[in-house]
Amino acid sequence: MAMPEQSTASTTYGNLYKDKLEQTLTQYKNQYAESIRLYEPPAGPIPTDIIQLLKLEKQLDKNLQVVRGVTLQPVKFDVAGSVVGYYEALNQTAVTRRQQIHDEAAAEKSRRQAEHDAEIESVKQHNASLSVPYKEKHASLLQYKDKLKYVFEHYDISPMDIAISDNLTVKEFETLIDTSVAVCEKYSVQKESNIVSRILKPLQGERNLQFTAGYSLILLVGLYLLLPIAAIPLFVVMTKSVHNLYKDIEALRIANAMMTQIDYDRFVDKNAIQEASELDLTDVDADEDKKLSEVKDYTKELEDAKSALASEDAYVKKRMLDAQMEVKSSLGTMADKITTKLTEVKAAISKYMSEYKPFPTVQNDSVVLNHNFVLGKVEGKIDVREEVPLKNIVFDTTNMQFALDSVKLYLANMLLGVRVKQLTVEVYDPINMCGEFTEFFKPETAPYIKPNKMELSELLKKYKGLLQQNIIELDKQDIDTFNKIAEEKEIVPKAYQLLILVSKFDNLKKDKEAEEFKELMRYSARSGVLIWIMDTDQYPDTVRVSENIALRADALKYTRELGKQAVCTYITALSKYKDRGIDYVTKLGNVFIPEEKWWAWDSIKGVYMPWGLENGDPTRGITSWPMLGDANVHALLGGATGAGKSAEINQHLVSMITMYPPSELQLVYIDFKNVEAAKFTRGHVKSTNSWMTAEQEKELRERKEFYTRLSRIPHLKIISGTTDGEYALSVFEFLLGEMQRRQEIINKFGVTKIQEMREQILAGYNKEHNGDPKKGTWAEMRKDWDWYKVNVYDKYGDLPRLVVIFDEFQVMFNTEFVEQRIIDTINGKITAITKLARAMACHFWFTSQSMKGTMSKDTIGNFSLRGALRCASDVSDELLGNNAAGTITAKFGFMYTNDSAGQSKEANKFWRVPFLDEKKLPNYIDKLNDMLDEFNEKHLMAEFYDEKILVPSRELESWYENYPDAFADPNTFILGERAAYSTNKAPSSVTLMDDGGENILIAAFERNDMMNLALTIIDNLKHKDVTLIINCQDKDTYTLMAVDELVDEAFLEISKPEQDIEQLVEAFEGMIEARKNAPPPYKPVYAVLIQWERANGVSVGNNYRLQERFKAVMRDAPTLGLHFVFVCKEKLELQRMVPAACNHRIGAFLPKDAMFFIETPKVEKLPDANKDAGLFAIYEYGSNTTKFRIYQHEFTRKLKAREVVIQ
Repeated sequence: MAMPEQSTASTTYGNLYKDKLEQTLTQYKNQYAESIRLYEPPAGPIPTDIIQLLKLEKQLDKNLQVVRGVTLQPVKFDVAGSVVGYYEALNQTAVTRRQQIHDEAAAEKSRRQAEHDAEIESVKQHNASLSVPYKEKHASLLQYKDKLKYVFEHYDISPMDIAISDNLTVKEFETLIDTSVAVCEKYSVQKESNIVSRILKPLQGERNLQFTAGYSLILLVGLYLLLPIAAIPLFVVMTKSVHNLYKDIEALRIANAMMTQIDYDRFVDKNAIQEASELDLTDVDADEDKKLSEVKDYTKELEDAKSALASEDAYVKKRMLDAQMEVKSSLGTMADKITTKLTEVKAAISKYMSEYKPFPTVQNDSVVLNHNFVLGKVEGKIDVREEVPLKNIVFDTTNMQFALDSVKLYLANMLLGVRVKQLTVEVYDPINMCGEFTEFFKPETAPYIKPNKMELSELLKKYKGLLQQNIIELDKQDIDTFNKIAEEKEIVPKAYQLLILVSKFDNLKKDKEAEEFKELMRYSARSGVLIWIMDTDQYPDTVRVSENIALRADALKYTRELGKQAVCTYITALSKYKDRGIDYVTKLGNVFIPEEKWWAWDSIKGVYMPWGLENGDPTRGITSWPMLGDANVHALLGGATGAGKSAEINQHLVSMITMYPPSELQLVYIDFKNVEAAKFTRGHVKSTNSWMTAEQEKELRERKEFYTRLSRIPHLKIISGTTDGEYALSVFEFLLGEMQRRQEIINKFGVTKIQEMREQILAGYNKEHNGDPKKGTWAEMRKDWDWYKVNVYDKYGDLPRLVVIFDEFQVMFNTEFVEQRIIDTINGKITAITKLARAMACHFWFTSQSMKGTMSKDTIGNFSLRGALRCASDVSDELLGNNAAGTITAKFGFMYTNDSAGQSKEANKFWRVPFLDEKKLPNYIDKLNDMLDEFNEKHLMAEFYDEKILVPSRELESWYENYPDAFADPNTFILGERAAYSTNKAPSSVTLMDDGGENILIAAFERNDMMNLALTIIDNLKHKDVTLIINCQDKDTYTLMAVDELVDEAFLEISKPEQDIEQLVEAFEGMIEARKNAPPPYKPVYAVLIQWERANGVSVGNNYRLQERFKAVMRDAPTLGLHFVFVCKEKLELQRMVPAACNHRIGAFLPKDAMFFIETPKVEKLPDANKDAGLFAIYEYGSNTTKFRIYQHEFTRKLKAREVVIQ
């Protein structure tokens, strides 16, 4: 065979193993490729489900380790086997061919041998057939051999008795055969009598002569005995048979001899015998040798190939190494792919976990209970939730510890599974005193999770009551469905109630009680009253938690730490929870009072009280709101601090002022805590009659400058922030005056109520203009302004309903702020007004945290419409007559009302209070102000009274600038701004007469109050044509007040503390004498004597003569136009003389022991300068007193420090 061609891909013998090598390398690479593909990371984006991510991370981690841990096996390829094998295969082929040739020759020989053997057999058969006739002839005799055996034996015939000649001819042979056959035939078919045969049978073959003789004798004897009958016939037969036998004996001997072996071939024709040919195989051997010589031997080629294996092996090893590196590269690439995907997965997990809050660290914010309880953890990290249906639960106590752990794990899920305050839990465990649940009982959770110590019967009665109420309110819905709808529609959801029965409930297992309780267990959960019981009994249609239930492998085990953490999460959520007020704009304002309907309502029959949305139902607005009118004249509103009273008032006011124009509704708003009213006001510039901008107000506030603020709401008649009962009293006096004004109007009109008057006016207009008294509204009539102005407005005004809001009204009944005398007066005024209010269309709306210590029971009875936000049960009882508001758990946003004066619980209504962002208040109010001209309405321009504001002295100056004529009288003094409501807008003032006692005494405990009051008098005098004399007996006060700058130069020396008092008294005496001798009029002279409680000789030193002289001066001077103004800070030594000479007395804050000159105790209740409040003084004239606000002056001078200070 020729040498293989050289391969371009390898070496000389490459062609011999190239394909196999390539196949081996391909299989090697494919084997790893298939394995590597198993670790291919999934294509596409990674899962978003965290559990799938964790599983993927785990799988990728495992795959990466596997891929990185792969140890590459070397490529197994035997190049020697391939090359040498090639030639060995050729040699083997040659061997095989040689064997094949040998086998073919052997086969040919076998074939020929078989043919030769067949020929021999055929000759044998032919030659054998030549003796067949003789054999057959002989066979005809041989068939009798066995049949005649007994005969031969009986007669002792043997084959040896006669010798048969070997030279018998065919004919002789045939004759002997025929003779033999005949005799044999004879004896084989001979028939004897049956009897004879039977009798002789024993003798057949018997050779014993004695036996034969004996037997024969017996026969003879027998025959003898039978002789008379058969002797003769029998004897004849026997004799004949014996004779024949002996006759044929010879023939039988020939037949027996002929039955031996016969050589039949001696009878065959020798010419007819055939012979087989000789077997010759020489040609086969020659052909085999020829073919074997043609088979080639490759032994030499094999040896040559073995010699060349080194170079081939180097090439193959390189190829195998390349394949190995390729696989290694594939592994590296796969590891990179897995790493990239793993990095992405880990990043996603990290991001998820950074935001993930596992149980029990997160509180559900939905009002719908999440029934997917966390009962397991994946990888100890991710919650595994299992749905727990809305059914009551039985915790199997076969294993008590398991039951306790389970109920607490479920409780932790329950606690965090719904928005805080939407679940109340009570644990009943009289035996163990709830000791197993202490981790859940904290002060913060007490309102929502607590032990219950009631009797079991009372406890179940309570929960049956809750269930009955829920069934009615849920209206065939389960609580989850109801709350889901409530959440979507922002109506009030129902809270879940959970009762856990731990011990001592055996009474529930009695016959009747057991059936009732099982029925309760069957259906109560659906309506939000859930019962969990720790028991071994079965309860139908409940969830059973048992240790026998197969637990998941990743089951979460309860620990006290888990429970504490759940409670901590709950408490944190509770502290951060802000009750969601529904949005006023979208849920109430835009729905029931849209902007296009603003000011479309009239108040003829009353004004709506828009508490909110009844039951939180977004469809139940105006039609559910009660009215202040004939049925409910006055209203009360109460609630605990932080319950949302301010939010209720805000939305309430906005609803009222957008429904009713100022001509239909006027408001009085008194804020006794002075914290809410300010937001309804805005800075106003009197000189330009314009509103300040927000920036201007901000700038003034930052500079702490006083500025006028008016109500932004056009409906407000009065608005104030004060704790002053006297101010409240002034409002009541105004209201009584308004009642009297309205009474006079309706009296003239001839009716008894404002409502009747307006109804008649409207009916008359409708009949005149529309032809039907009932066709048309007041608003439409008012738009016909020309008619309305002439026939209504000019005659009666608008006669709107008046709603008077006293916020935190209990303050005006607090003796800490208000004298009892004034409280009694206020009670009288309220009583008087409530009697007139219904007819006069006036309504009180009082708000407070509590009604205790305020009005009498009879007076409160007139307030039939009552509202209660979240509050204590006793406050709820005061307001509603029942504890409904005491059951409110939400911090704010919910309330109950009752329009039966608390007499009927059935009159209760539940409301959800919408929340109006205070930032949106100005938008509403500004839009209303823009509507004034269009609707012929007027802004009432109520000035905001804020008792905390300090009034600067420039306000006094503005009165003189704006109203110079009003205060032109030299004896008229502006004392300060009014501290009570009055239709008179002028400040508090007094006018002195030229009469005895017309002097002024001013006293103040605080130096600033004293100086401000003194400077107020001096400021007034600066605007008068008078002579001003000042003397100050205190050097510090002199310096601070800058007295030297206040007096004319002519009186400068007199003003100083060093001035001799007696000389000054002499000067006053001389002035009096001079005026007595001169006719009037006299130019007024005012002597302002500051701190004369220190004056030597008058107050100090007890110069009685001088005192008497000064007393006469004080008595006579006022009649001659000389008036004294005494300004003191300390108790006067002349207290019996000076006050008696002063008809006009002014006192700022004074302690009780310094009240030497003024009869009213009010001054000791005035705020002092150290409190965050405005500064007031009281003017007393006779029994009349007036409270006013002290003008504040700027003191630029400072006293010299009396103490060395080193920083």
